[in-house]
Amino acid sequence: MIPVIIGVADIKNRSAKPEDAKEPATLMLESINAAINDATTSSTTEAKLRSSIDSIDVVKTWTWPYSDLPALLGEKLGVQPRHKSYTDHGGNQPAKLLDDAARRIATGESHVAVITGAEALASLAGCVKEGKMPPPGWTTGPETESVTDVFTPTGRELTKNLGGIHSMGAPIHIYPLYENGFRAHRDQSIEKNHEESAILYGNFSEVAASNQYAWNYGLKPETANSIGTISKKNRMICFPYPLLMNAFNTVNLGAACIVTSTDFAKQLDIPEDKWIYPLGGAGFRERDLFWERPNFFESSAISQSLDKCLELTSLKTADIDIYDLYSCFPIVPKLACHHLGLSITKPEKPITVLGGLTSFGGAGNNYSMHAITEMARQLRGGSARNGLVLANGGFLSYQHVICISNRPRRDGSQYPDSSIFNTTIPDPIPPIDAEAEGKSQIETYTVEFGRDGRPTLAHIVRRNHLGTPYSLRFQSHRSQFARPLHARATEFLQNQDPDLSDSQRTVREAVGKICSDFPDEYWARVDESKEFPTELYDALARQGWLGICLPQRYGGSELGISEAAVMMQTISESGAGMTGASSIHMNIFGLEPVAKFGTEEQKERWLRPLIAGRERACFGVTEPNTGLDTLKLQSTARRYGDGYILSGQKIWISTAQQANKILILVRTTPRDQVRKPSQGLSLFYTDLQVPEVEITEIPKMGRAAVDTNTLFFDEWHVPEVDRVGPEDEGFKMIIHGMNAERILIGAEALGLGFAAIRRAALYAEAARMMIYQAARLYDEGYQGGEYANAGKYLAAEAAFEACERAILAHGGMGYAKEYHVERYLREVFIPRIAPGPFCTQILADYGADVLKVENPKGGDDTRRWKTAAEKDIWKSTENDISAYFCGVNRNKRSITLNFKEDKGREVLFRLVKNADVLVDNFVPGKMDELGIGYEKLHSINPSIIHASVSGLLRSKRPVRPSRGYDAIAAAEAGLLHITGEKDGPPTRPGLGLTDMSTGLYLHGAILAALFARQKSGKGQKIDASLFESQWKLSAGAQSTLSIVPYQAFQTKDSYIVLGATNDRQYQVLCRLMKRRDLAEDPLFASNDARVKNRDRLMKILKAIVRENSTDEWLQILEGSGMPYGPINTVEKVFSHPQTDAREMVHNIPYSAASSGQIKVLGSFCSSFL
Repeated sequence: MIPVIIGVADIKNRSAKPEDAKEPATLMLESINAAINDATTSSTTEAKLRSSIDSIDVVKTWTWPYSDLPALLGEKLGVQPRHKSYTDHGGNQPAKLLDDAARRIATGESHVAVITGAEALASLAGCVKEGKMPPPGWTTGPETESVTDVFTPTGRELTKNLGGIHSMGAPIHIYPLYENGFRAHRDQSIEKNHEESAILYGNFSEVAASNQYAWNYGLKPETANSIGTISKKNRMICFPYPLLMNAFNTVNLGAACIVTSTDFAKQLDIPEDKWIYPLGGAGFRERDLFWERPNFFESSAISQSLDKCLELTSLKTADIDIYDLYSCFPIVPKLACHHLGLSITKPEKPITVLGGLTSFGGAGNNYSMHAITEMARQLRGGSARNGLVLANGGFLSYQHVICISNRPRRDGSQYPDSSIFNTTIPDPIPPIDAEAEGKSQIETYTVEFGRDGRPTLAHIVRRNHLGTPYSLRFQSHRSQFARPLHARATEFLQNQDPDLSDSQRTVREAVGKICSDFPDEYWARVDESKEFPTELYDALARQGWLGICLPQRYGGSELGISEAAVMMQTISESGAGMTGASSIHMNIFGLEPVAKFGTEEQKERWLRPLIAGRERACFGVTEPNTGLDTLKLQSTARRYGDGYILSGQKIWISTAQQANKILILVRTTPRDQVRKPSQGLSLFYTDLQVPEVEITEIPKMGRAAVDTNTLFFDEWHVPEVDRVGPEDEGFKMIIHGMNAERILIGAEALGLGFAAIRRAALYAEAARMMIYQAARLYDEGYQGGEYANAGKYLAAEAAFEACERAILAHGGMGYAKEYHVERYLREVFIPRIAPGPFCTQILADYGADVLKVENPKGGDDTRRWKTAAEKDIWKSTENDISAYFCGVNRNKRSITLNFKEDKGREVLFRLVKNADVLVDNFVPGKMDELGIGYEKLHSINPSIIHASVSGLLRSKRPVRPSRGYDAIAAAEAGLLHITGEKDGPPTRPGLGLTDMSTGLYLHGAILAALFARQKSGKGQKIDASLFESQWKLSAGAQSTLSIVPYQAFQTKDSYIVLGATNDRQYQVLCRLMKRRDLAEDPLFASNDARVKNRDRLMKILKAIVRENSTDEWLQILEGSGMPYGPINTVEKVFSHPQTDAREMVHNIPYSAASSGQIKVLGSFCSSFL
């Protein structure tokens, strides 16, 4: 017979009040009745199904003791089952019971089987709190166990075995051992592992919050940030798991599943689209005593259960559409995903259907039953065909996997019998020596924390590598040996700078203590989530540090900038970096002008709430069209009534999203009407979050947790009482604050540098300890090589990182041969066409030693890409040179090699042996054909980074071998489809956009690979294609079509670009054009309306713009805050003030040029070098 699931149900009692308390048996009975109703459509079939139940399996409940729970349920249902069972534990049991029931149905041992389970811990806890025990109406009688024994002992008072001796044995001890062991086995950092767990459970939380059968359905889900951030709400329990990564079982949930044969399902007229077929299952178990397990970085029970289940069901992982891998700690789904080859944080297929048993609500022993019922519902919906449930029990002890489907077994065979397999993993038991002496290696560890957040006990698992066979031992240390690693984060400077004054040392110690509560994991979280570090801000405010330089009479400390510099360095150095420092930066220096020039009323009104942390401020000076010249600010404030009307724009404004106040500098008197350039600017401190101010965040590379913004304001009324000091004297006042700011930024940068050096020093220290340990063992006669090998590896890694730090510490001179450090990082490339040369030129600009290998038959093709205009540039004897070639190949040395000859390949191999990077632009497969492919190069230099560029995708099924040419890739990737006039032909851009963008992408990938190599020591193969690069650029092209107006317009004499990116800017444009009617017209008043009526509006605007010259429009638009810019010719770009100010064009000697020199563009990041 063929078994099928015909009915499923979940029951939830959300109330924890004693009067609403339902015992587990009641929840189970309701679940069974609901499952019967789910299966049947009439009272007749319902009665027939109910009377046919001859098998009841019940999952052990944590909540309440029963003498014979299956019999009690049978009595309530009015049936006498011939098969009944009550498990001795939970976790894996729901899947195992379903597997067993399906097998009994297949063999005819059972006719209709019910599997059920429930927990009512929320109700029980409510009754205990109210002193109503036993709960009213709950079953009492001759129980086999007392209420106090329902929960299994945690291991604290177990027998005097190894776990009892060391006070460990609870799940919260064992799962972290596996988590840390798995992390170390994968060579993963603590930070990355914690982030991975937080993202995993954040994803699960979203599923639970959206599933009506989950405990917290409809509530706000926990996020990766809230789960990963250590706080009072989410204190550390047992490292690395905080509270929100632990099971939370105080719920009232029940579930049931009904299984019968297809024959009986047909007799009951149950529609086949409700049938869910169990395909087969398998289960294995680890040894009960965790110290007898072979290792802590894998679970053989998980791996073998998954493999055997797939084997028995004739399925592969590709056949599974949905999974539920959830368990009570992150390590279980991680191990399962790792074994199945699924991404842990970004899986292509769902890895949970219910959300599981985390702190957002689970179901105790019965949690996997809810996964089975929910998966059955989703398979009925038809969006998936095959599902797999992994059910974990014990301390990663018991595993059972079952596959279910909306289709029968495709091989048509009988339901498989997994009971014939040995279910205990026969791994050898490592010898145990709890008191072992001598040298050993830490395999894994965990640290327990108290409710006050302090570490209390450390458990360390160590392997003795000096004996045969290996032995395993355990030690536990009290809290003084388990000091948090981040507590060392502010110790570096205290040992390095004896010149601090007593007050500076006091500041450093006090602020350092606060910062120790915010480890690297916290800063990684807020950086990833882009959330303002409110917790640090509030902690500093509570202890009065936000007013360190402000007067005591307003709540400040009235210390100097010297103490403030120490404070900011300490914050940055603690690991907070520029993110933490920038979050309070404005508070420290910003209101110096108020303290010095403000009225007494202003100081009382503004300083107290800022110092107390009740108000946050930002600083508005920089504008988009004035650069660094503050005296040329264009935003204006004009007198109006009892105040001023402000209009204009500010850019690069930090914390404007968080601030409710702004210190802003604007022009009150036009520049041509003041006697001195420094006059005419006024300073205001006023409310920021008002309708007249539009704040738009600027996406940026770093400091993601502290927002940076553009401010656009028009007709913004600011009262006169918010002006600081005399009118027109604002510039003089802000100098007091800006000088302090520069000092503080320097201190913050100093702290960041010390933090980086500390990291490198700690890494080097680990290498030193390993090398001298290896040396001592060698002298003692130890012949093993693992210490020497590990020491060499660590020392090499430390040396590489130290050398890179040395280059950065030297600044621009780090690339000069005079200081020697440049020769520690060299690169060799084989470029041919533009992407490779442009990429390597960027790296050469950074200081890399680039050796260009060219074709012996004429060299690089681009040498001959000349234009007619170049005739007079080159000497008549120089044929193999072009402006294009020079434009992407400066700072390189060249040789030619013939890779078809042995000698050419031998030279290449010698170069590769000592190189860091190799870049090629061959047709895919050509280097392998020549015998110089990645595998060969990797065998010569395992740390080599080999970057390849082609025209089309490199993949397992390449479209076709393709050389990399810009125009071809631009066409195929869609660029030429979106360029040109609407009704005109495709227009090719005037430069090799695809070539250049690929070079930019590739150079970034190379730098990332170099960074990764610092940690892993391993090289990488990088594949890039012109098609992919252009497609990534083209994919965002439609965004500009959704903004109107945002394009070029023809003026009376040339062209200008106008970009009204929001309704406010559009209104300003209409006002400047003296066409306010266009702003009020419903056809154009909103951007959506303008997009819809684009052609009609463009016709009007084009006619208006053509009425004036470009210079006239520039005068009209100046100071308006409206984005605009003229379309310059190339000649004008060369004469542009920015080109001159930034020294973007350089004359360099070149013998092939007629004049003896050529003009080239400088490095785009020259200001940093």
